[in-house]
Amino acid sequence: QRRVHGGIHLHLNIMGKPKVAAPESLYVTEQPYTAEHGEPFKRGGKKDISNGPVSKRGCTDCLFLILFIVFWGGMAYVASLGLKNGDPDRLTHMYDSNGKGCGLEAPYGYGSAFPVLYWPNPLELNEAVCVDACPSAYGAAYSCATTYSFSGCVLPGYESTTAFGRLCLPFGSASANAANITEGIGGQQLQNWIGDLKTAWAIVPIIAGIALLIGLIFMLLLKYFAGFIVWCCILGTIGFTAAVGYLCKRRVDQIDNNEIVSTDQNRQSLFYLSYIFYGLAGLLVLITLCMYSRIRLAIAIMKCAAQFVRDVWTVLFVPFFIFLITAGFYAYWVYMALYIFSSGTVETGSGSPFATVKLDERLEYAFLYHIFGLFWTNAFLVALNYIIIAGAASIWYFSPYEGDRKVPQGAVRKSIYRAFRYHLGSLAFGSLLIATVQFVRFILSYMKSKLKATGKEPSKPVKIVLCMVDCCLACFERFLKFISKNAYIQIALTGHKFCRAAKDAFMLILRNALRFAAVDKIGDMFLFLGRLVISLGAAGAGYAGLVHYKYYKENLTSPIFPAVVGFAVAWVIGSSFMSVYGMAADTILQCFAADEEMNKKKRGGAEHAPPVLRDFLDMYGGDEKKGCCRS
Repeated sequence: QRRVHGGIHLHLNIMGKPKVAAPESLYVTEQPYTAEHGEPFKRGGKKDISNGPVSKRGCTDCLFLILFIVFWGGMAYVASLGLKNGDPDRLTHMYDSNGKGCGLEAPYGYGSAFPVLYWPNPLELNEAVCVDACPSAYGAAYSCATTYSFSGCVLPGYESTTAFGRLCLPFGSASANAANITEGIGGQQLQNWIGDLKTAWAIVPIIAGIALLIGLIFMLLLKYFAGFIVWCCILGTIGFTAAVGYLCKRRVDQIDNNEIVSTDQNRQSLFYLSYIFYGLAGLLVLITLCMYSRIRLAIAIMKCAAQFVRDVWTVLFVPFFIFLITAGFYAYWVYMALYIFSSGTVETGSGSPFATVKLDERLEYAFLYHIFGLFWTNAFLVALNYIIIAGAASIWYFSPYEGDRKVPQGAVRKSIYRAFRYHLGSLAFGSLLIATVQFVRFILSYMKSKLKATGKEPSKPVKIVLCMVDCCLACFERFLKFISKNAYIQIALTGHKFCRAAKDAFMLILRNALRFAAVDKIGDMFLFLGRLVISLGAAGAGYAGLVHYKYYKENLTSPIFPAVVGFAVAWVIGSSFMSVYGMAADTILQCFAADEEMNKKKRGGAEHAPPVLRDFLDMYGGDEKKGCCRS
């Protein structure tokens, strides 16, 4: 039975003595509610989510959705200008010593009859000619462009091979004699990398499959060993910091005993460093003791995130679909950027096989518009990923249990519907704020690079001001990303507009500051650890296959580049996996805090808490302020 007697809960057990639980006054969040802390969640109010995310909602921030659509109309117009006036072949083809492009039609080149660039004399890189085909052997005949200023194709050809379909690179016995070419254009190493990747292309999808498998295994480990992993990382960090301090102090003792020779300045530096690291280790111990219960809560939240992924496994497809859409957008953006950029005036330097492009003022503005579209659309797709995962996680949290699982019906489908039906405007608004700051930072970087290119170095005061502005903008960008991410969770929960949701999220975080700080830092540690384990494990397995498989041992110049490409692919997959955990953990914590506020007088103040969180509440009775020193 459970009764209330004088504000104290009595748990009566037939076989044992009455157990006194904490008074109800303890079942509150970390700070008392005041005006500056915002309005808490309440049953029956506008922020009543006691039965799950608000189902009756309307379209939010429609003006910004219209603005986003109009902006994309401008993107289409800029792309049409590029398609009309540009030609990416002007950027990708090689140019001879007369500034004519090999394989380009007149007036830019000699036509398709002479598609590749060749150096008749490997020792003279300033004398290059467009030829019909690369000579395959020493003394082989070849045809070159008749308008070439060099005195005909009189030198015998050396053994060469076509690289990238654009130029002739020395091959076989000619490689040593013509090394000047590959060193001059940096082509040999790049050619080796491309050749190795072409030979070992099959290892990349294998590494991707291994990364998926490791991600699933890591999910199981996270569910059962999250606490062990966290405490190992925390104790390892404290131990490492103390060990560095000990090594510095030991070095000082060796200097004092004349075991090693060193200057007084080095000894003094090591002496101060030893105590600095000892002090950091002690500070970490104190922080760990004071934050003990919050760390336990963060561990419980990460376990809940693993349970969410187990129960709603279809959510793992969300980041992959968003990734495919993002990859398609990047491909489109790069394709159109080449057309827009190549619309300018193509210039070739004397003796250089590569072209440069000069843009007029109109094209510069068009290209900057295209760049801003990259920032805005990328931030919009990230926001879409966030709100879909947040919606699914919030539906899961407030769903009832069936056996040992929560079984929300169509959580991902409902979340996708609500995001597209009601909240695209809010996503456009939040992503616009982030894109604006990113674009301003890009403009500052562009201005600094232009100053360096012209040889006009800014004065030291100007450099300091630019550095300070860039630092402030970087901090502001991180702040906007943090607020926007939590605002999307509130939008998924309550259906409010972006500004209202951002305010509610900020106030909820303010009322539970230490909880969110612990979960955020431990969550970051888990996300990084997960990415690293998945990427290194998959890439390491792929590298082992490249090293031990006979075919690759005989045909690769080096297994490193294919393994690096595999690592990059595994990192993307690991990031997709861990982004689900990170967003789910943040969403579950907000749901948990709101659940507590709405149910302060009910068992621990969190009616819908999963068993992992319920165990935490039963252990601490809602009083998290005493750390490991609680009585």
